[in-house]
Order: sequence, then structure tokens, then C-alpha cells
Amino acid sequence: PQRRGQANVEVARIQELKADAEKQGGSAAAAERFRNEAIAAYQTVILFEDARDAGIRPHLEEAYHACIRLFLEGGQWQEAFDDANEYLKVFRDPKYEAEARSWRSKAAAKLRMIDSPDASRSASKSGIDPT
Repeated sequence: PQRRGQANVEVARIQELKADAEKQGGSAAAAERFRNEAIAAYQTVILFEDARDAGIRPHLEEAYHACIRLFLEGGQWQEAFDDANEYLKVFRDPKYEAEARSWRSKAAAKLRMIDSPDASRSASKSGIDPT
């Protein structure tokens, strides 16, 4: 499992590099496709790896961090909010706690701006003030 998690994180990083290259001199559509492929690889780690496995935890933490950032960059506010919230639940004393809290607040604010009932529902279900 550790090697699989690490491999998926590395594949996602390559997809991010491809997206960055396309943004700089290629196609916006290709950049978006590579960004989505990176998200999919990170989500594979987040959804299918066991957070109780000490060997996978560093890769899982990196996957959460990168995926939340990509969700924010893509304006996927609900996904960013949900993953930041889950990250803060899964990890005690997380490496990226300050960023995750900040990103969760940013996503919640964006969700309120577009008047999405999901933001307040997600926040109230988790018992967390999203601000």
C-alpha cells in the first residue's frame, strides 16, 4: 500500500507539471485536463488508502494538501471545503493545519457568496464554524 500511495502521489505531481506547462505555453483545455487528472490521482490516495497505516500517512497528507489546493485553484469550493474538513479530522496535529483551516475558511466564504446551501449544511453537520 505504501508504494501504491507514493506512486499515485508522484503520478499526480507529474500531471500537475504537465498542467503548468500547458498553462504557460499550450492549451487551456489541456491544462484543465491535466489538473483534473492530478486531482483524480490524489483522490485515489485519499479515498482508497488506510489513514491508520503509518507508512501511507505521509503520502495521504501530501495528497490532501495538493488536492485541496487544486480544488481551490479550480473554483471547486465545496470539494475544497469537504477535503479540508476531512483532512483536519483524519490527522492529529497535521503538518498543514494552518493552511487547511485557511483554505476551508476561504472555500466556505466562496460558498456563502454564491449562496450555496451545501456550505452551511456541511459546516453545521461537522459542528464547525466555517469562518
